[in-house]
Amino acid sequence: MRLRTLAAFAAGTALAFLLFAPQREASAQTAEGLLLASTVTYDIKTTGDAVHVAWDATLTNNDPESTFQNGQGFYYFAYPIPVLIGAANVQATDNNSVPLDVEVLDVDSPLVQSAKVSFARGIFYGETYKFRLTYDLAGAHSRSTIVTPYYAYLTVVGAGDPATVTVNMPAGEPWSTSLEGSKCPRAESVFTCSGSQGPYVVAVAEASQPSRTASTTFDIPLADKTLNVTLTYFQGDEATAQQQQALIAAGLPVIEETFGFRHPGPTALNIAQGGQQAVLGYEGLTGCDADSCDIVISPVASDYTVLHELAHMWTGIYDKRWLEEGFAELVAETVGPQLPEGVVTGDSPERTPSSIEFQLDTWGPTTSLIGADAGRIALEDAGYDYSLRFLGELRAEFGLQALQAVNRNIATSGRSADSRRFMDVLEEATRRNADNLFLVWVFPESYRTVLADRREAKDRAADLRDRLVEESLPSNVLTPIEALIDQWMFDQALDALDKAEAGLDTYAGLLPRLTALEKSAAAAGLEAPTAIEEALVNFDFESVRQQLTAAGDAVLAYNAASKKVHAGRSLWTKFGLLGSDPGGSLSDAADSFAAGDFETARVQSEHAQYLIADASSVAFRRLLLVAGLLAVLALAVGIAVAVGHFRERELADS
Repeated sequence: MRLRTLAAFAAGTALAFLLFAPQREASAQTAEGLLLASTVTYDIKTTGDAVHVAWDATLTNNDPESTFQNGQGFYYFAYPIPVLIGAANVQATDNNSVPLDVEVLDVDSPLVQSAKVSFARGIFYGETYKFRLTYDLAGAHSRSTIVTPYYAYLTVVGAGDPATVTVNMPAGEPWSTSLEGSKCPRAESVFTCSGSQGPYVVAVAEASQPSRTASTTFDIPLADKTLNVTLTYFQGDEATAQQQQALIAAGLPVIEETFGFRHPGPTALNIAQGGQQAVLGYEGLTGCDADSCDIVISPVASDYTVLHELAHMWTGIYDKRWLEEGFAELVAETVGPQLPEGVVTGDSPERTPSSIEFQLDTWGPTTSLIGADAGRIALEDAGYDYSLRFLGELRAEFGLQALQAVNRNIATSGRSADSRRFMDVLEEATRRNADNLFLVWVFPESYRTVLADRREAKDRAADLRDRLVEESLPSNVLTPIEALIDQWMFDQALDALDKAEAGLDTYAGLLPRLTALEKSAAAAGLEAPTAIEEALVNFDFESVRQQLTAAGDAVLAYNAASKKVHAGRSLWTKFGLLGSDPGGSLSDAADSFAAGDFETARVQSEHAQYLIADASSVAFRRLLLVAGLLAVLALAVGIAVAVGHFRERELADS
């Protein structure tokens, strides 16, 4: 979006006119000779397609020198009334309905012309003179005034002390209206101004029929896609639509090139004229989703506003308003002068630098400016002013190509950039320290300590990386520390750096042990777990020592068990192993080792060894058991035989 408020508009506008007398000319703003009191009525779309303006002026000569004595002296015979640029049918009559001569003159103002009304008689000191001036606005199209059949926008100008200014606009459907007042007290549509002869801006008025639109479609090729554009405008404003189509077609490819990365959004682009309610009091609004980018632009917006809103199609990579608005404005002002002659009408906007204290990171989200107070508008002015000035300073310091590289890095990372991330990516791209720049422009004073901690953490991390390279140590020990720095968690990062720097010698001593363990495990056919390396990377040295010792014991036990499990066995040993599975225990030990459970792996390996070592004893016990069973069987048979013989004798005796 781009800011266009009454305060900002009037602040940069000079309303200067001349008073005319036979012997002298005086400024209307400083003249003490003629005092103006006025009643002004603006009828906007209430009596037809045009705008009708009427001034009822009462002049009082307060200049004691304007007398006629001894055949000498002077008098006032003309007075300039400010009329909006494009005024037609300018007429004046005095209070006796006598027509007066009116000469419309150009003055050094983007808003108004001077309608010099010549009086029917001269005015001497102490006299008053009344006249009425009227004019129409139809088909006008200037910075201050646009009048088409279904849209009207004009700057309401007044003059005189006092001045009563009434603005009449159509009520209800199909019209949408807005009336934004300046400093004059207001009662509905009537403003009462005093304290200055003027001229001065009283209000900004707008009336539109949102349903009375027409549209045209066209395509614009970009680097890797073609945009399908629909341009919607108020009926009767075809000339503006044609000019904007040429501007859009010429501007979009250059905007893409200036940003430094390809358009990331959808191919559908909808651009429509809209009144103040539609643009929330700004000059334009832009929003993009997965399906389309939609831009609403005030008919009074300049060509640089159109470029600004088009640039917002690329600013979705930012997550702070100052970055979105600052880059949109910077790109618009960079692209405009590059376009072919005649494509851009008007000059880039002139700004009065903001003087309020404002840090860009504190600039809040977009909300409606309709009815906003002066303080709110001043903050908006500061946001637009400071964001453009700061990015301009970055471009001067680092160059446009550096900013383009930053944009590409952010766009391709898939992660939007707030103030912190933008600072990080900028320093990565430029290899330069930007602490002071961001502390002056972006962050509040409370960030001074934060940025100091950030700088310390980054510098110490860089030194630690150099030491790791020099000592041929893996740099992945820095990964968790750099993650903390990337998240701006500097207290934790500095604590981790303290631990890392103190433990670097220990790390170097433990690393060979880890390497030896990995080799011995691989030689044994074991899969080395990641638990030890993870603990080492996190500099958890006590855990590493314990795990290395336990893992070494487990490997020794596994190797010893493996030799016995895979060695040849006698029949006697095999007999002792019937029903036992030392190979299974060994396999369980390998699984436990891979899982980092070194104590269980050792126990399982030792169990496999025990099964084999105890096989002879088991075989002997089994043999004794068999022998015992055979002896019992033999005894039973003997007893049975003896009993049989005994019974046979008993039968024989009987």
